[in-house]
Amino acid sequence: MIIADQHTHSTFSTDGISTLEEMVKGAIEKGIEILCVTEHMDFDNHYYLLPSFCEEFPGLSQAQCQTLFMCDTDAYCDASFSLKDKYRSQIDLRFGIELGLRPDLDFSYSDYVKKYPFDFVIGSTHEVEGIDPYYKEFLKGRDAVSAYRVYFQNEILNAKACIDSFDVFGHIDYALRYHVPEGYVFNYSDFSDEIDTLLKILIDAGKGIELNTGGFKYFKTEPNPRIPIIRRYRELGGEIITVGSDAHSSTAIAGNFGKAADILKECGFKYYSVFKNRTPKSYLL
Repeated sequence: MIIADQHTHSTFSTDGISTLEEMVKGAIEKGIEILCVTEHMDFDNHYYLLPSFCEEFPGLSQAQCQTLFMCDTDAYCDASFSLKDKYRSQIDLRFGIELGLRPDLDFSYSDYVKKYPFDFVIGSTHEVEGIDPYYKEFLKGRDAVSAYRVYFQNEILNAKACIDSFDVFGHIDYALRYHVPEGYVFNYSDFSDEIDTLLKILIDAGKGIELNTGGFKYFKTEPNPRIPIIRRYRELGGEIITVGSDAHSSTAIAGNFGKAADILKECGFKYYSVFKNRTPKSYLL
């Protein structure tokens, strides 16, 4: 059994449903021994320019929209360490964050992660050309392969610019979760140059990737990233891989972790990694 869920969100994230304490209690009920909450921190997002975003969050000013996915990290830190102490005998609660990477934010994030005692930092691409692939505008005016190629190209830029600010690159094929054209089938070879380049950057820098079981909600039989990407990371010499549910509610914690263990073994992994104080420790599958 995988004992650590290392990608979760509470109501300290804009899209979280359960409170931080509810997440802790939910993890205990699921038999999870280590829970890392990784709240969203997306500096200066540009989603307010999208009509579908405005429909989802009506009545907000531009300034409010720009800070919507920014975590109140001081309050989150205080709450996290208070609950860590309160539930110390039942679970190991760890303090994490998920950064919404952009090349122009490299110095901001570098300073930010040094300011707080994070155990684990995920770096994810949530915005490309001012658009989160969650919104339908991402595919507007271009075919799926072209849109996804732009997404992977932006991940390369983000990895290069922000490489010192994160530990693991989050859900590498996140753009394929939403608004996928009917009949589209992911083919690794369509993006092999971009994805291989990204994976080599991460491996050379000693950074990992994650197996995000939240992908099963969208891909049915596969996690984020798709299995060929996980297998390729291992083939290229990658060793650091974490497992997270991307749960935004207590009921979703540790979802499909049994499948995750089987996939990691099939892809050639004998261990998965768990972070504490920004340092990975290997756990046998």
